[in-house]
Amino acid sequence: MVSRKAKILLNLLRSLPVKSSGDRSVERKRHILERTLSILKVPKTISVEQTQINNLYAEWLYPTKIGYMKSEYTILYLHGGAYVIGSPKTHRAFAGRFSMLTETQVLLLDYRLAPEYPFPAALEDATKTYLKLISDMELEPDKVILMGDSAGGGLALSTMLNLKSIKKPLPRAAICISPWTDLTLSGESILTKEDEDPQLSKKNLEFAAEMYLQGQNPRNPLVSPLFGELHGLPPIFIQVGTSEILLDDSVRFAKKALESGVDIKIDIWEEMTHCFTLFGKMLPESRLALQRLNDFINSL
Repeated sequence: MVSRKAKILLNLLRSLPVKSSGDRSVERKRHILERTLSILKVPKTISVEQTQINNLYAEWLYPTKIGYMKSEYTILYLHGGAYVIGSPKTHRAFAGRFSMLTETQVLLLDYRLAPEYPFPAALEDATKTYLKLISDMELEPDKVILMGDSAGGGLALSTMLNLKSIKKPLPRAAICISPWTDLTLSGESILTKEDEDPQLSKKNLEFAAEMYLQGQNPRNPLVSPLFGELHGLPPIFIQVGTSEILLDDSVRFAKKALESGVDIKIDIWEEMTHCFTLFGKMLPESRLALQRLNDFINSL
């Protein structure tokens, strides 16, 4: 049964103008996300360092007690926001909490967004940043984990498909929270879960896909990893709630990956909303979900 705190949060989300913002400007949508996530703070035990990688802004987050580049694993984090919104500012608190729990160093990348920079800009940024980590920074690929939420989760999967296609070493694993894997919006839950989902609507996603694709094929596996050749991908952990329209994006991708021989686990949470894990210590469900992500890393 969903916790009382989760019910309160879901009601709060339903009171915000998120789902009704499909006809608003991109700048307005970016402001709404920043305002919504501004209540979350970076843990005091986490250090944040600004950096530039391939002329892109990024932030390193790591446990102060351990120090910079001293953790066993490095997380390349790709934030969500449907490829048009989101930034290190919106995801810094979650990245910091994840770093604290897992004792990993997290690189939070400010990849380019649509409509200013449509596909393949985000894919290029994620791919080049990963390659920079394993070349100039001399990190071993099996010590790097790709991670993302929503569009960032889909981008993490597309980045692995891109790396495979150009015959580059793949990361140790990927962690995807409510990933957007199908920009054709063909999953049944896009419609059947719309009344339950307090954050996303088909109209929102159609708007974002139009901005990101700008006429390009949504079935391209580097856009929609659901349609990719998944054989040979490293272990993947997916976390998703049943009260979100992207539920089938996770379920269908996990089914296809399993049939392709991928070591994949899908962690489905009853009555949880899109990217509920990002609420960190605010919800008992989010705390437990974070622990399961930590358990996955420890199992690698």
